[in-house]
Amino acid sequence: MTGDEFAIVIKDQNNIDEVSKISQKLITFLSNPFKVVQNEIFITLSIGVVTNQIKSDSAKDYLRDAEIALNKAKKVGRGKFKIFDKKMYTNLLQQWNLESELQKAFKNNDFEIFYQPIYSVSRKKVYSFETLIRWNHPRFGYISPKKFLQSAEDIGIINPLDRWVMYRGSNNIKELSKSLGEDFNI
Repeated sequence: MTGDEFAIVIKDQNNIDEVSKISQKLITFLSNPFKVVQNEIFITLSIGVVTNQIKSDSAKDYLRDAEIALNKAKKVGRGKFKIFDKKMYTNLLQQWNLESELQKAFKNNDFEIFYQPIYSVSRKKVYSFETLIRWNHPRFGYISPKKFLQSAEDIGIINPLDRWVMYRGSNNIKELSKSLGEDFNI
């Protein structure tokens, strides 16, 4: 936990509805401004909840699970709470694995570009191409950018990946333009 995070332990409370009500009351109460000298101070609160309905081996595991739920709440937006479930942990492990494999894919140049022709009905010809990137995963085959672009952004490779697509796309379209005697846009 960091300097702006703290834990609240509610003894003997496993009822999800009650924990949800308590969380919402805290969020509502703390959303009211505080008066400090002449200034109103506004704060926001995001809450990650873990109950002992999900058995953990240690307090450290409970804190980890609460932090996972907190991060999920923060992604939804300020002033929200999320209750931890085991699927959150499984999803986080899958995300970490995806990010690790994505780093390797970038290093090994495991991406391919496909071109979607854009046809003009009025001109009766292809006048442009949409450039589409795919990750050629060694086990799962082609993976859509919908599944990896956010992770690429999260791990900091989105800009180099964009530059690679632009460079590759430009060169490929230039070659196609030469061979067909037509100029194309991408």
